[in-house]
Amino acid sequence: MKAKGLLDHDIINTTNSGLLNSLATVIVLQLLFVIMLFLVALAIYHLIVEFRAWRVLSKKDK
Repeated sequence: MKAKGLLDHDIINTTNSGLLNSLATVIVLQLLFVIMLFLVALAIYHLIVEFRAWRVLSKKDK
């Protein structure tokens, strides 16, 4: 009976571990997604600033 109790405990422990692993995976993927969105926004901002600077410089040449 002791072995059966130990087995039950191991199954419960493994289940909790799997839940924590999946939760950690979801959190990491969400963080990566937020970082990706931030980098895309930064790239778009950079392109807009470059375009505005290029427009100002091209007006000065005329």
